[in-house]
Amino acid sequence: MDLRSAIRRALNLPGWEAIGRRALSSPQWRHLPKTLTIRERIIFSFGAILILAGIGIIAGRFYLDRTQIAPAAGGRLTVGIVGRPLYLNPVLAPSNPVDEALIRLTSAGLFRYDAEGRLIPDLAESFAIGDFGKTIDVTLRRDLQWPDGALFTVDDVIFTTNAVKDPAIRSPLFSTWIGINIEAIDAYTVRFTLPAPYPPFLHNLTLGILPKHLWEDVAPENFALSDQNLKPLGLGAFRPARFERTRDGKILSYSFERNLSSPRPPLLERITFRFFDQHTEAVSAFNRGEVQLISAIGPQDSATLRSGAKLRSSRLPRIFALFFNQSTSRILADKTVRQALSYATDRRPLLEVLGGDLFVTPLERPIPADMLGATEETDRYDFAPNHARNILEATGWIAGEDGIRAKGGERLTVTVTIPENDDLNAVATILQTQWREIGIAGEIRTLGPDAYRRAIAERSYQALLAGQELPVDPDPYAFWHSSQKFDPGGNVALYENPRADQALQISRTEFNDDVRADSYIEFQRILMADVPAIFLWQANSVSATDPTLRGVDADFLQDPSWRFGSSHEWYVHTKRVWKSL
Repeated sequence: MDLRSAIRRALNLPGWEAIGRRALSSPQWRHLPKTLTIRERIIFSFGAILILAGIGIIAGRFYLDRTQIAPAAGGRLTVGIVGRPLYLNPVLAPSNPVDEALIRLTSAGLFRYDAEGRLIPDLAESFAIGDFGKTIDVTLRRDLQWPDGALFTVDDVIFTTNAVKDPAIRSPLFSTWIGINIEAIDAYTVRFTLPAPYPPFLHNLTLGILPKHLWEDVAPENFALSDQNLKPLGLGAFRPARFERTRDGKILSYSFERNLSSPRPPLLERITFRFFDQHTEAVSAFNRGEVQLISAIGPQDSATLRSGAKLRSSRLPRIFALFFNQSTSRILADKTVRQALSYATDRRPLLEVLGGDLFVTPLERPIPADMLGATEETDRYDFAPNHARNILEATGWIAGEDGIRAKGGERLTVTVTIPENDDLNAVATILQTQWREIGIAGEIRTLGPDAYRRAIAERSYQALLAGQELPVDPDPYAFWHSSQKFDPGGNVALYENPRADQALQISRTEFNDDVRADSYIEFQRILMADVPAIFLWQANSVSATDPTLRGVDADFLQDPSWRFGSSHEWYVHTKRVWKSL
């Protein structure tokens, strides 16, 4: 007897088709198990299990298809960092990298940077440009209170900026605020008046704001001595909880808890910083699982990190190039020679000796790809050694018996000046080898720190291998305008072109980003045609994290401390949420 017949007999039904004509009574269902044989019960149970499993699979698939993984609140993080905190005060912090990192947690400015390096409002609600770019009116958010309940108003902004401008306080930011006037328009609107239009000034407004009611009674000469420098009250994502120190005052660790007064309350419940004297100590603590994030990872660290560590790379506005001093070198005054050197330079082995793509990014122009005005619409100097030989030959540089070219009795020799640095020495050595392949003799001149700085100040070099720290904007005026040719200006190539000067000046006075980008592109077209330098690489900031930490990735960082500016987005727990329709 099959299962269907057994069920029909147990229920005393005339036929299976009767189910469609009348419902089964409760007594019939109760007697069903007694009527079935063991084999029939197994078959019946297995069928029921399959039906329930199918329903479960369908429901599970429906749930997974219509939901997604999202960050969840909670969890803790321990960060390892080299150095010790001194002033968790945005007015004083830029003198110490550790302080800079910690104030990204505890303070908030009118503006901040997102993960792509763009400037976005933080404590500000909006802003307006007036008087042909000489005034900037910033409207503040009206829904914010300090953690002690006091209202956040324009008075706090004015107090903080005036503190930076006070010479008695000795803020490292003092020079960036010279000539700036600050005034209140109303309780939630502040006006900044500039002596002349200067679009990059908006980046000054990332300065963390201090609560006036807690600092106004501190005398300027005592600003750096106040206890509040280690127990700050701010509007950042985190607020101080507790710190541990030795008997002699050395801070070992500092914990920060979620700040619910912040305009961007974090997902993590707590972040604890552990401070180390040496980078190797931080790496060891990471490998033991005692910390879940460390920065300043170098190529030498990669092989020593524990299994499962996740390396995260972010580009920095820090570029390296070989700058030609045409004013002191007859050879480099010859544009053909500069072009030949550019075509003979292969960046790939340079990047490899520096650790590869994780640690450096190839660079061909003065403005990196992440920044305003980045372009590929300029002359290119791809690696082409045969072309380099041909243009030298065509302009009278003839190879001698030793393979080195000469013209009019002058040997084609280029001396590269570098500081005492293993990486830069390795790069210069590779350049020396590459250039010899086209008949140019390269010499390396290595100087100690003082002598290197003196050579730059005196512009006493033929070619200089050096780095430049670009502003976030990026505003390359200080490095390429002809007015900056001599010390303390940053135009180490002593480059001069009136058309390039004009393009740089436009970009400093025009607030429209499209117009400014066009002027930066025009500047780069002019400069690349003149070949005053060979641009080599852009530095990256690399951190190592535990794989459970997410939300940390940033394509671009203004400086390594800004990694912590997005700490409110970091998370270790997840949940599933319904997808929006």
